[in-house]
Parts: sequence; structure tokens; C-alpha cells
Amino acid sequence: MGVFLKKIKNLTKRLLISVLAIVSFTTAILGIALLSEDNTAAYATDNNATAEKTEEQFVYLSDYDYLTELNDKTQIDGKPVSYSTYDPCFKTGNEIVLNGCALKSNADGKISLSTGGYDEDGFLNVKKYLKGITACAGSVVVYDISAFDYDWFSTYYGVDSKVSLAGFVGEAPWNSSICKFYFYTSVDGENWKLESEENPAEVKGYESQAFIKFSVRDKNYIKLVAVPAYEGTQANHAVYANPIMFNEGFVFDDTPYDFIKTVEECDEIIKSHSYDVLLSDYEDIILTRKFVSFFGYDNLQDFAHVDGRHKNVIKWILHDDLDALRYFVTGGMPQATAVNAGEIRTKILNILYTLYTAHGEDINDTTPLTYAPTFKENATRGDLYKRMIISLSFTHVEDIVFRLCGSAPGNPPSDPLFRYETYKKFHDNGWLKSEVFERLTVPEMRQVLNIEIRDDELDWLSWYVRVKKNGNLSCHAYMPYAGPGVPSAYRHPAYYDKYNAKYNLSDFNLSYGEAGVTRLWMLYEKGAYCGGISLNGMVIQKIVGVPSVVISQYNHLAYLFETRNAEGKAAWASFYDIFGVANSAQAEGRAGSVTDWGTKGWNDTFRRTSSDLHAVQCTGSATYTHYVQYVLNDWENYVKAEEIRSLTEMYPLKFDTSYELENYTPTGENAKYSEDLIRIFNEVLKYQPKHLYGWYGLINAYRENSATTVEDYLALAKRITENMYEHPFPMKDLLDLIEPKIKGTKYQLTFSNLIAEAYKKGSVLGTTEETKTDYLQSNVTRALAARFSGLNQEKLEAATFSFDGANAGKIVLGKEYQGKPTVRLRFERWFRYILALGCRALCFV
Repeated sequence: MGVFLKKIKNLTKRLLISVLAIVSFTTAILGIALLSEDNTAAYATDNNATAEKTEEQFVYLSDYDYLTELNDKTQIDGKPVSYSTYDPCFKTGNEIVLNGCALKSNADGKISLSTGGYDEDGFLNVKKYLKGITACAGSVVVYDISAFDYDWFSTYYGVDSKVSLAGFVGEAPWNSSICKFYFYTSVDGENWKLESEENPAEVKGYESQAFIKFSVRDKNYIKLVAVPAYEGTQANHAVYANPIMFNEGFVFDDTPYDFIKTVEECDEIIKSHSYDVLLSDYEDIILTRKFVSFFGYDNLQDFAHVDGRHKNVIKWILHDDLDALRYFVTGGMPQATAVNAGEIRTKILNILYTLYTAHGEDINDTTPLTYAPTFKENATRGDLYKRMIISLSFTHVEDIVFRLCGSAPGNPPSDPLFRYETYKKFHDNGWLKSEVFERLTVPEMRQVLNIEIRDDELDWLSWYVRVKKNGNLSCHAYMPYAGPGVPSAYRHPAYYDKYNAKYNLSDFNLSYGEAGVTRLWMLYEKGAYCGGISLNGMVIQKIVGVPSVVISQYNHLAYLFETRNAEGKAAWASFYDIFGVANSAQAEGRAGSVTDWGTKGWNDTFRRTSSDLHAVQCTGSATYTHYVQYVLNDWENYVKAEEIRSLTEMYPLKFDTSYELENYTPTGENAKYSEDLIRIFNEVLKYQPKHLYGWYGLINAYRENSATTVEDYLALAKRITENMYEHPFPMKDLLDLIEPKIKGTKYQLTFSNLIAEAYKKGSVLGTTEETKTDYLQSNVTRALAARFSGLNQEKLEAATFSFDGANAGKIVLGKEYQGKPTVRLRFERWFRYILALGCRALCFV
């Protein structure tokens, strides 16, 4: 039974019984019905299957739909199958979707079957599959295979191992992880031949997966039947993994592909070379390590072995195209620490597969771009399409819907393939601002392709902006300032001609009159408050290929959009801006950040801790966008810094030093690695001295090193102020992490003076030849530095003296120094010296 499972059996028995009881009850209430009202079974058919499919060496049965038109009369032991209330079918196509059952706990989006035995920790040995069918027992699933011409069918089957613990607890009928499986074929769909044993053995989730192979030559139907081992039980998590049809002689080769290296192989190469050599000669190894570490070696091998097309995708990005791999790894990968990280990774690969399979030839387009990006000499349209594919694999990890419509009905999520094809068409037709769009890095392009409107309105909005509004991109040109709500008249058939004439709905086949469905034109007709107006301002920038984000201000919402100077360098302008970006905060969510820098728990601590809802709207964190753009403008060094930073993942750390980290609490457990980490992060900063996570990682490494002194922290603070004074907000975030190490020491005032000098330097940035730098937005620095300089004044005020008033003749310690005996003692010593010179007697309060 395994050591681990033996230990926990008694502890988990009652808990699992309760959970399974709840699951059974929930399925009855919330499950998606597999059966029609007359309690018929679900049949499967391939509505799209053609004879061309037989040219493939094999096909996955799970890629096709199940038939729902025929009544099933399957009986087991003389009784009809008692069906589960779940929709059983996991129909993959190219997207992993687990319908129903507790299989949604499979966070990696895969079927999981035991291969027998246990590992050293007492956990089941399992094999995971990307392709398959889930069919909670009892279930009957039938496929029409008449369009195919194959000899054999085979599948692994069993009870998903994620619920296999139920096999050790509870007696019948509570045990819900034991099933029996029956397999049938038919010519006419009425008369069935049993292909499996008449009385098959029970299949338990904790036992090794079962396998079956049988002939389907001259057969037109396959039927899969799963029956719970005990009458009355539901939600038995029956699964069929890698269900394939194939011809005689075909061998499913699962030999590992050598173009997918293990992390360990990469580490051996990395450890043998200097940083400079790695960047010049082994950049592909650094990037491969990050890619494989993110997705997992086994996951990539499994994905590549699905079929030849899946293999081609992984081979393309890992082996054939270094630019694609570089764009991906440095493009701002989603949070790896998310609860659904496995599902996210699988979805990214599926999107890459979909786009590359459909449009992989696009990246070979050698037509030169009109506006070559600064980071890519002689860039072609193929390179642009490559960046689009990579960007969409990130933007569409989460559903993108019409944001102004929210969760209302008729708000379908965006399809990455449709969006790619639409923006490619926009670019080909000259409907985008190519001087911006063609030069975008992947992090910037994400803030275009994540435009939060319905896909079927993209063409309409492009026309509306270009033709109806003559290219006017002012948010005020589109809708009035008015309260929320959409009048019912906007959906009434009697008014269709009126609105069609005004908004040209028919030319773009925009639906009309659907209850509860909100269209963008309705908001243009009705109007919105500042939030809706600014969100629309962001949308109309994105429809012409310009990155845009919204920012919050005091009881107001404004937005930023990207511009380009004559040299092609990017900067950001604000619009509908009442209080200025120095008095604005990043908006929450994907519409508020270019790289996610500045959005973590250690950023903008005032906003995350203050109860003043208005004050947190104007902290100044909106300037992170300008700062990040400065870093991205130096793309070559940004990439090198990111590549070097990824090497920290070679260490078995207890904390995450990458930007996925939400917060960090030092533990001291990494002391033996701290010197190595300090060396790596200093190397990051050598290439990009303004890299936020270079500094952040260095601070963490200092905190892990027990030998770090207060003087070391002060020296680190000095380095940060010297390199980051142009960007006051991220500088402040970093210094806030150091301040607890210095506060209350003799260096506290020195630390405050360092900050004051940095703000002073920033407040005059660009006003004279001597203060000019290559930063394009010195006006933003000046405004925020001046604001922060005032906030910092209290920290500079060590003490005050009054000749009259309530504190006449008294020294009053500054707010930052009150209650600190060490500071008070130093002042007392200083005043004793003054008194010794014969000055007037003074006292402290």
C-alpha cells in the first residue's frame, strides 16, 4: 500500500468520505447533464471527419465529437447502465478541457493514471496524458468512425489517480474510485460486439493502468462503457488516455526527443563557462534551461509526442529558431506560482500549437518592415508575425472578454487564432500605426493584442475609428459623459434601422436585439463616466496597434498610450489626465501594466496597506510604465540581464527571486548560496543597471547573508540612488526594503539624506545640459521627485528648537527619531558640549 498511504489512511478516511459525498450531491445539482431528458446515453461522432484523415498514421478518438442522436440500450449483468449526471467527454481538439468530475483538480490539465507502485515518499507512480476522454461512471460514450479507415483501436484506461486515495478509504457504496470497463464495436450502431472480457476485473485508481487493443477494420462505431463497482455510487472518475486508431504496423514511438534537453544537461554546460561566454556562445542553453524549467521536461516530451505537428512546434521554438525562444523567455512569462500554473503552461503550449500549425509559414515572410525595431536589424514581416504569435500565447492564457460588458451574457472569450489573423490583416492593409506596431517588443505587444473587446467587433471598430471618426483617437470623440446603463430601445427591433444607419451594423454582421447583450456601439450611443471613457480610449489606441494602459487618479480614471520619437524610441503620453501621472497609480489587472513590474506585494506598500480609498488611487505608481519602457528601450541589455538572472534558478532556493514572487520573507536558509546570488545579481546589474529585479534579488541575497552589515546596506542604498534616481517610484520601493535594516542605527539620517539627494537630483533632471540624460521622460521624474521630496522632509528633520511658544527653550526630536534612546543619547551628548560652551540651558521633550 505504500508507506505514505498507510500512514494517512485512518487520518483521511472520514474527510474523503465527506468530500466524496459532497461531490456526489454537487453533481446532481450542478453537473452538466450527459443524458437527454429520456435518459439516453451520449454517442460520439466526428462531424468533420473526412477520408483525408486516414492519411495520418494515427488519430486520437478524443479529437472528435461524440454522437448524441441515438438511444443506447447497453445493459451490464442484465441491467441498464446507471448514468452519472456529468458531461463525460473530454474532447481535446488542441485545447485541454476537463469537463466535470473532480478532474478539475488536475491543475496541469492532464489525465493521470497510475503505473503501479509508489515512489520513495509513498506517493503513487503516475503517467500523465495530454489526450483522452473523461467519462464519470456510469457512462456510455459512442463514436461514429465510419469516415475513417484504420485497422486497430487502443487506449489506456482506469480511474484517474488524482482521486485514487478514495480506493483506500470507505466501504461500498462509498468507495468511488473503482470501476469496470467494457468496450464494443458495431457496424450498424444497433448490434454490438463486446471486444473486452465479459466479466472484466475491477479497475482501481491506485493500481496500474489497464490497456486494450482491438480491431476496428470494417467497423463504424466504437462504444466505451464505464460502470461503477458498487451500485448507487456516482462520480467515478473513469478516464481513457491516448485513445487512438491506427493501421497495422504502426508503432507509437515514445523515445525522448534529443532536441528537448533536461535542466540537468543545461546546468552542466552553464557551470563550465563564464557569464560572457555563456551569453556569446551558449545563449540557447540559458534560454532552453528557462523554457524547460518552466514547462517541465516530461511535459514537453509528452506534448511533442502527441503527433508530428506537436513535435514541430516544440522543435521550432527550442531548436530551430533562437529569436522565437528569446522572445518567449524574455517576453514576460505568466506567474509560475499561480495555483493553476500547470493548466496555464498547458494552455500556452496549446496556443503556440494552434498559431504555429495554422500560420507557421508566416514567419518565413522576408518582406522588410517599414519601421525596423531598434533591437532587430533588417527585420522582416516574418519577425513581426513571430512576435505576434509569442505575444498571443501569453495574452490568451486567461479569457479575454469585452471588459465594459463584464460577465453579462453574450460576452464570448477571444480566440487567439482569430485575433492573430485579424491583426495580421490590419497590418497588411495599413490600418495600424506601423511606426509603433512594427517596433514593439513582446511585452509591449501584449498590451495591444489583449484588447478587451469581442472578436466579432474588431473589424467594425477598426472601420469606425479609421472611417467614421477619420482617425480621431481622442476618447472624447466617441461617447458623451453620462451615467451607466443601456436603454432597452437599443435592442428593440423597431430601432434597428436607426442604429444600423448610424453605426453600420449590417456590413459587419453585428448581432442585434439579443437580451442582455451589450455592444460597444451602445456605449458610444449612451455614454459613460470617466472609467468607461478612459477604457474606451485605451481600446481605440489598441485597435490601431498602439499599446495602452489605464491609470487611476483621485476618483478618476485616465489612460496612457505609447508614442515614438524620430529615432524610434518609445515613450508614454497620458490622456484624460486631470491630476498628472505623478499623482496616479497603476490600475489593477492586465490592463494596467506592461511587464507586471510594480504589481507585487512589495511594490507600492502604501496602496496595499492604506485604508484611504482615495489616497491609494494617486500614489505615483503609474510611473512604473515609463520606467519599464526605459528598460525595454535598451532591449539588448534587458535580454542579457534577464538571461543572467534566470541562472539563479539553478540554486535550490527557499524563496523565488524571479518576478513571479508575490512577497518575500527572509528565512536565512539560503546563506550558503548568498555569495553566488550576490555575484549573479551584480552581473545582471552590470548589463542593465536599472533592472528592478536585479536590485530586488541583490537585496534579498544581502538579507540572506549573515555577514551583511549595516554599512553594506547603506552602500547598497547609495548604489540604488545613484542608478535609479531617474525613476523615483521603483527606487522608493527598493529603498523601502532596505530601510528596516538601517532605521534606528547611527546611519538613519545618512540614509534619509541619500534619498533626499536623489529626489533633488531627479527634481531638476533635464532642466540643464548638465542634468540631461538619455531618459526621454524627465518631466515625469521631476514631478514625482518633487512630490516625494516633500514626503521625505519629515525623515530629514532630526530635531527642532523654538525660542518661544509651547516648546520654548526645548529641543523636539523629529517624528522619525522620537522614542529611539540611541538617537536621544547622541543629541544629549551634543547639547552637553553646547552647554559647556556657555550657551543657554536647553531641555528635551
